[in-house]
Amino acid sequence: MDSTPNQPQASSSRRDDTEKATQARIAKREKEQERKANIAAAMQARQTMRRQQGGTANLQVVRQPIVNFKSSLRNQIYLIPNADRFYNVAHPNTNACLNHYGVPSCNGCKTFFRRSLFESKTYECKLNGMCSKMNGINRCRACRFDRCVLVGMNPRAMQFPASVDVAKLSEKVANRRTGLVFEEAIESKTIQSLVYVELKVRKIRESSRWLSESVIFRSIRELLSNQENVLAHADQYPKELSWPLTFDEALKLSEQRTAKLALARTMPVFSQLEYKDQEALLKDAILTNTILLAAFYSSQMKSETFIMPDGFSPIKASNAMFLLPNDVILKGMMKRMKLLTCLTMEAMFRIQMTMEEFVLLKAIIYSHSAIHGLSERGRVLLEKESIRYSKTLMKHLQSRMGAAPGAKKYAEIVFFIGCFFQHAQKLRQLDIYISTMMRPSISCPPYMETIMYA
Repeated sequence: MDSTPNQPQASSSRRDDTEKATQARIAKREKEQERKANIAAAMQARQTMRRQQGGTANLQVVRQPIVNFKSSLRNQIYLIPNADRFYNVAHPNTNACLNHYGVPSCNGCKTFFRRSLFESKTYECKLNGMCSKMNGINRCRACRFDRCVLVGMNPRAMQFPASVDVAKLSEKVANRRTGLVFEEAIESKTIQSLVYVELKVRKIRESSRWLSESVIFRSIRELLSNQENVLAHADQYPKELSWPLTFDEALKLSEQRTAKLALARTMPVFSQLEYKDQEALLKDAILTNTILLAAFYSSQMKSETFIMPDGFSPIKASNAMFLLPNDVILKGMMKRMKLLTCLTMEAMFRIQMTMEEFVLLKAIIYSHSAIHGLSERGRVLLEKESIRYSKTLMKHLQSRMGAAPGAKKYAEIVFFIGCFFQHAQKLRQLDIYISTMMRPSISCPPYMETIMYA
């Protein structure tokens, strides 16, 4: 009899539990819908910013935080434009978990930066800033620390013991950041100056204005002692309108181009070298860079072989002018030269070298230090310049393409250097044979004899 009054109470309790469970499910569903709406709003904001900025990447944070999936997180994760995932500023190819010391970064970079400051460690890159990266993280501690400093990790956001001079430590980091920014500015200015000089060299190369006979029939040393810089008068070299030229005119013009390149002091380190070192450098590098110029500008003209600005093709002209039916040696040499030219152009099309990459490669070749006849002082100067330009090329490629793709293209471009020197050596051998066996009566300017028969 006592159990009868308790039955309504039990059923009422069950109804209350059911209502509470239903309300909890509704609240959970609403919370999930709100979360999805916030994510959709953040994605829409990112797409809007992409359209406004024309799709260009930048690192400014969009102050529309994604809802935290864990309420215990103290810092919110912000969405970065043009990034499909959360962006780690210190290492762009990895994911950022939280905002550490003022920048989005992973726990690994946070711990590394904190430990480096606590222990007052000083790192040194063994490869002059050209070390490789793996999975977006630089295994070189010096480069990794510099990256953390450069993106703006703030030491004042840390909790130091009372014995640590935070102001002195912050000043040290700030000075390092200033130095890194200054280095990047110098590298950018270096590329701009090289491109500016190359535009003048291109104008001179595409002109058919003849140099005086007194200049042409000089030796390399006499050309170097000439104080006139052809680049200063580049605007006085207009393009020729009566192209194409005859073979003899084109051959003479190619010799003129070589003289113009010799007269153009295009490298800053060139003036610091002694005359003997300048002569050795031109003997070794000017023909190689002439081939590089021909390959690059031929690829710009979509040609499968070397072609001059006037449409003159050295390979085709040599076949028509020098090749005799019974000369097996010359046939073999011409066949190898043609194959080497085609392979060079094929690699040039595959790499798709930009103007910035071209001028840096040209600067690296002009800074080649493994040259016979160089003094020790000249070798040291050229080696420093070569390292500087190589480092600039690596950083330029990695900043434009990313760590791994940039390093890959850098390796492909640097591998090209040996190919161009080999091409120049084969061209010398061919020229010696043709000049000796086929057309010994042709007069060659003294500077060309020095370059071709070095």
